[in-house]
Amino acid sequence: MSSNSGTLYEHCLNAIERSLRFGEHGIPLMGAGDWNDGMNTVGNKGKGESIWLGWFMYKILVDFSGICRKKGDAERAD
Repeated sequence: MSSNSGTLYEHCLNAIERSLRFGEHGIPLMGAGDWNDGMNTVGNKGKGESIWLGWFMYKILVDFSGICRKKGDAERAD
């Protein structure tokens, strides 16, 4: 259990910011422990990139920008 506290909005921002890691081709890094066991170790050395994760990240960022606007966080919304 973490001792960090914050609003749900702050926790979402933290999760999004932690996910913004990109490989040498500008494609999001997928890390390790993927749901697909066959891909489980692709990102172990910090080099595994994922096109699918890029599409997912794009969707999250576009959708979350609306929440940022409602919170008055114009810098993150844009």
